[in-house]
Amino acid sequence: MTRFFALDIFRIIICASVFLFHAGIHKILPLPSPVDSLVSANILTGAIYMDAFFILSGFILFIIYGYSSTFNSKKDLFNFYKKRLLRIYPQYIIYTIIIIIYDNYFDFSIFITQIFTIQGFFIQFFNKMGNGGTWFISCIVFLYIAFPFLCVFIKNSKHIIFYIFIISLLIFILNLIVVQSKINTFSLYINPLYRCLPFIAGMLMAEYCLKNAINKYVSFSIIGLSFFIFIIIYILYNNKFIYGVYFSNKYTLYSFVVVPILCFIIYALSIFKVKSNTNSYIINIINIISNLTFSFYMYQGLALRVSKVLIEKYNSLYINNTILFFIVNLLFSIASYFVVEKFLTSHLKKLLIKQVG
Repeated sequence: MTRFFALDIFRIIICASVFLFHAGIHKILPLPSPVDSLVSANILTGAIYMDAFFILSGFILFIIYGYSSTFNSKKDLFNFYKKRLLRIYPQYIIYTIIIIIYDNYFDFSIFITQIFTIQGFFIQFFNKMGNGGTWFISCIVFLYIAFPFLCVFIKNSKHIIFYIFIISLLIFILNLIVVQSKINTFSLYINPLYRCLPFIAGMLMAEYCLKNAINKYVSFSIIGLSFFIFIIIYILYNNKFIYGVYFSNKYTLYSFVVVPILCFIIYALSIFKVKSNTNSYIINIINIISNLTFSFYMYQGLALRVSKVLIEKYNSLYINNTILFFIVNLLFSIASYFVVEKFLTSHLKKLLIKQVG
């Protein structure tokens, strides 16, 4: 089995971008006005990197499972669901319990939506009982459930690149409707059905990747072209065309540009891979950090709470607020990954195997 180490690095970059975005919007990271600062404008539009996360998830899942025999029987289908849910559910439930205890707040109706991971469909629950940090779990579970059925459509697709651009256009139209109707952006942003679109785009790109071999020259050309397009976007920024949309909190409006570019970047980076058993310290470190990103995403809500308390109570702390937020977030994610996923989840898997046996 191979490991896409370049995509692992890309996942880490995505995670760091979303972290800076959260640090910026929650005033942990002091930023000048986006009108005057290109850096601020880029950080404060970091939410578009969630599109990258779902594209990458769809791409990797299809590469691994798209043409395997995983879905040939009900037992195989159940095993797929069990494996994927065990990857995220134990950490998620423990995080939810910790948030309830920390906030000293419990609402039964909200808790039910969290147990069944359907909170992404309810905008009124956002920022309650930790949902502000776990809405993406709702999307992930929904996409896991839909994935085997989406594979049938993807494998029968003949005009893959055309479909990717159609999906990108549909994302733009949906965002445009939200903007024009003055609907709360997050009603679309956190919705699992909406997140299906970049996820399917990633699956389509994976299908294209499996059918069309790529060499390093083509890969570097795609990456170079993508950077050129981003430079053009930066030039357009001076006319407030791209990033000016942020000021009305509609930063996902330009996903029709972001989604296809990210798809091709992921396709280009997929050529850089190694065998899973490769004995390299650098590859192993990248692998561990990449595996930590899920916990790092999830625990940002709790890390924000704790960091703000530390900042308020201990003004004498000789540490940058953003660095403090990062350290707290990292400690939580490391603890969750190694204690819950590597220890508790592994024992839970063994228990389930014994019961099945």
